[in-house]
Amino acid sequence: MKVIADPETAGVFTRCLAINWGLPDMCQIDGCDGATYAIVCIPEDEAPKGCGALNIAICKKHHEEAKLKDRFDYNINFPE
Repeated sequence: MKVIADPETAGVFTRCLAINWGLPDMCQIDGCDGATYAIVCIPEDEAPKGCGALNIAICKKHHEEAKLKDRFDYNINFPE
């Protein structure tokens, strides 16, 4: 798993990249409405079977929380 974040600009460039990649400009963690701050990139071999590679937009709160726990364990809302 790789994480793209841009703390120098408070996530502005990451948010633009997320939009360019077709990701939402809001956090995809279930129940969160924070603005996109980082993108979590999960390669196919680390993603749940049958999902393929995943790119997930997350807010600053969830980015910092996952870094502290050294774990990314959330329910994700995927666009249909």
